Amino acid sequence: MRVGLLFEYGTLNGGEFSILAVIPRLQRRGVFLSAACPEDTPLAHELKKLGVETGDPIAELAGDDQFADRLHSWADNKDLQLIHANSLAMGRKLGRVCDRLTIPTSCHLRDIIKLSRSAIDDLNRHSGRVAVSQAVREFHLRQGLSESETMTIFNGVNLERFSPGSVSRDLREELSLPPETRFVTNVGQICLRKGQDDFAQAVALLAKDFPDVQFLLVGERHSQKAESVRFDKQIDEIIRSAGIAGRFHRLGFRRDLTDIFRQTDVLLHTARQEPLGRVLLEAAATETAIVATDVGGTAEILEDGVSAILVPSKSPEQAAQAVRRLLQDDKLRTGFRRNARLAIETRFDVNRSADALEPFWREVISRGVETRGADSPRSPH
Repeated sequence: MRVGLLFEYGTLNGGEFSILAVIPRLQRRGVFLSAACPEDTPLAHELKKLGVETGDPIAELAGDDQFADRLHSWADNKDLQLIHANSLAMGRKLGRVCDRLTIPTSCHLRDIIKLSRSAIDDLNRHSGRVAVSQAVREFHLRQGLSESETMTIFNGVNLERFSPGSVSRDLREELSLPPETRFVTNVGQICLRKGQDDFAQAVALLAKDFPDVQFLLVGERHSQKAESVRFDKQIDEIIRSAGIAGRFHRLGFRRDLTDIFRQTDVLLHTARQEPLGRVLLEAAATETAIVATDVGGTAEILEDGVSAILVPSKSPEQAAQAVRRLLQDDKLRTGFRRNARLAIETRFDVNRSADALEPFWREVISRGVETRGADSPRSPH
């Protein structure tokens, strides 16, 4: 089976990390993968490390005619049987031109956002769609997405990499903090949807009662829009107003998330919308105690009162109260950590994702060949 992966950007966020995690498993199953993404970017470098061929950034082409022509050439040159868009935005763009191609197309739905009727029509043109959670699938079905050929496949985690264990880099040494320091951490792209301003307000409420706790903000802002820049500055303003700037550490984008999760006492995830938070999957696999907002697909990963504490979004007071409860109760925190790991082992192993995605693609290819007729130049093998 030969599949082309279509990406819009070269940055590394949850959707990119999710497909990167499953690629080695697919390759071991005999799946050849080629990628069209912006060159000389973090994503392109990671794909090449995995042995995935990368080509020119087809997604940057604006006109549908030129876009379709380049897709057709790419498919012919690589002898592709399927083109799969890794995001909703690329899914829509690919859907607009899929009828001009000689091979079927599919896409990932990784967002919970309102869509226009034309956007839904574009997505419905694909031969198959993958939703990363039931919440994502049901949200888009309510908007008019076709129920047939829309399948839920959870993102998966490498359980060997993300696991409890020793650390290779001590955050306390890195930040010149005493050995008894505890950490409350937020991880994610800095943007309005992730609600880091609520994280800042919550830790401001906690700081006075827990002088041994430091607060970590892991992630970076990609958007240069004015509202995004203001949002980012607002986080610092909240922290300065609370007088805890010396205890609030912006770590930026980090590759050593396993080490960070292993040293985090409580992960506070304040997202206002979350299709299926990769941060939550990885933290739970690493046996990190979690407080998270009950939005999107989060409740499909974590069970309130069993493997985490789930709180309403935009409620920093309730988030602070939940973190306080975990910081004060070692036994409760330990129980949540173990149950969270068990949940990941049971449902979110990356091998399960590969086991579902490969046959889904094969079915899409078979269905596409049937739809396009017996004279289609490719068939699944």
